[in-house]
Amino acid sequence: MKFSDISMDMIDFTPDGFIKIGDDRFILTSAESLGNLRKQLIGTIGKRLAMGVLMRYGYASGYRDALDLKKKYDWDSEEDWMKAGPMLHSIEGVARVRTKKLTFDREAGLFYMEGIWTDSYEALEHKKYFGESDEPVCWTLMGYASGYCSAFLGHEAICLERSCEAMGDNICSFTVKTRDQWGSEADEIIEALKPTTIGEDLSYMEKLIRDKTAALEEYSKGLEAMVQNRTRELTREKELARSIIETSNVFIVATDVRGRITLFNRGAQMISGYDKDEVLGKDFYELFHPAEPSKKREEYVELMIKNAYPRTVDEPIKIKNDGERTISWTETALRNEYGSVIGVIRFGMDVTLRKQLEKELIESRNEAELYLDLLAHDVNNMNQVSLGNLEMTEIKLQDASEDIIGPIRQAIDAIAKSSSLIDNVKKLQRIKYFEEAFSRVDLNDAILESIKYYKKIANKKVEINYEPAPGSYILATPLIGEIFANLLDNSVKYSRDEVTIWIRVEKIKSGKKDCYRIIYEDDGTGIDDDFKKRLFYIFKRGSRKGLGLHIVKNLVEKYGGEIRVDDRVPGDYKKGAKFLITLPAADQNKLRH
Repeated sequence: MKFSDISMDMIDFTPDGFIKIGDDRFILTSAESLGNLRKQLIGTIGKRLAMGVLMRYGYASGYRDALDLKKKYDWDSEEDWMKAGPMLHSIEGVARVRTKKLTFDREAGLFYMEGIWTDSYEALEHKKYFGESDEPVCWTLMGYASGYCSAFLGHEAICLERSCEAMGDNICSFTVKTRDQWGSEADEIIEALKPTTIGEDLSYMEKLIRDKTAALEEYSKGLEAMVQNRTRELTREKELARSIIETSNVFIVATDVRGRITLFNRGAQMISGYDKDEVLGKDFYELFHPAEPSKKREEYVELMIKNAYPRTVDEPIKIKNDGERTISWTETALRNEYGSVIGVIRFGMDVTLRKQLEKELIESRNEAELYLDLLAHDVNNMNQVSLGNLEMTEIKLQDASEDIIGPIRQAIDAIAKSSSLIDNVKKLQRIKYFEEAFSRVDLNDAILESIKYYKKIANKKVEINYEPAPGSYILATPLIGEIFANLLDNSVKYSRDEVTIWIRVEKIKSGKKDCYRIIYEDDGTGIDDDFKKRLFYIFKRGSRKGLGLHIVKNLVEKYGGEIRVDDRVPGDYKKGAKFLITLPAADQNKLRH
């Protein structure tokens, strides 16, 4: 008989309900049941003893199968008898076994076999219950192969698993050699295959328990030391926190759920004038809000219900001797170990002086604005009267000599500059102190509106080259046009008899934001490097006066952008100036008020 004749046809389901292969009765059971048995064994007697039990069970099965197959069938060769074992093992369903290499020499006592177990039930069940292993776990399969090969060879052969699916390997592979061929490498398996008595197993278990107990005691000592150290650290931290709270100049006060004061530090005593012993246990609201304690207490209860802590609030409080201070509180809820609110702790800064200064500053600003409005109105009215009279005089004396008409024209120019200066101061005030609503504005429209006026300048040829860019939307205030009006005014003012201006808009990325870059260039007298550094600031002396470019910078920054100035021709400032303005695109901004 050949080993390949071993097949499923050998299994006989008898009428009386038995499963047999030849005369041997087999029992049909699930891999999951065997996996659960493994779990119970490991949990009850430990991994080492469980491995020995399962390995010896497999060894006995393999040894018996080898002798039975030898007795029942007439094999064509010894190799067929040997290979019949893996075939039978496959039919039994424990794994699909494939022999890769087999050599043996009975007389020399040599044996070598390599093979593969595919879909080993042991590997899959072990991994299901215990997760990935760090060592091979197909113990019954190793025992079976060891027992079968030992019966075949007539003396002891040992199977070692080389790779295992339970370890994360793709397959389970094994090697079988004689005990002498293995040397010390197979000592653990040989030890596991040795029959043991209950007494030996109990001794091992006792030793295991002693070792575990000693390890637990050692761990307990270490854990106890860690707890003691952490307790000391927490005590130190608690004392440090208490010391900081008690000695801080910040007004710190804690209350329970009924509003009674439970903590009142040195800062609170200094600001309020009360000694700690005077206030502990007293009602916080009646003490510091005597005019409306019930209302304040209701607010506190409502905040707790809404879970509104922490919060920051500025409010006036009464202090000792009928005084009053404004305190900026940061309040947070105090909770117990279950998360329930047990009170509130408040950290307060005395902002009375700051509030007074803010009030005075607002009053001063309002007063300054009133004077500026009066000045702008009255001076501009006087300027208009003077300008009208001078222009009429200029018309009447148009044929007069330059000595006569020149001073009149200078006076007209000076009055115009005076009116422009007042107008610019008003615009600057509007930029800095008035919060105007932002809206979606097309840069293209703002630029075109400014260009209309400056193309009609008298006594000077102005050429403006603009590449229209409709749909370039930003968020801006109604003053957006002042950016381009002041740039154009600057180019016209600081140029010769004629000036050429180039303006273009391009969309760019600045970080993650979409932006628009406005490139503004002219061929005027240019700006030297030293003057570039202070170009956008108000200055008292210099060849350029006024607020125009200062207004430009303030508006650009108000809109979230930036501006810088370069030479139109790099390295030669005399060939004109180049302004680069970057403004965020509207779809990347939030409306600001």
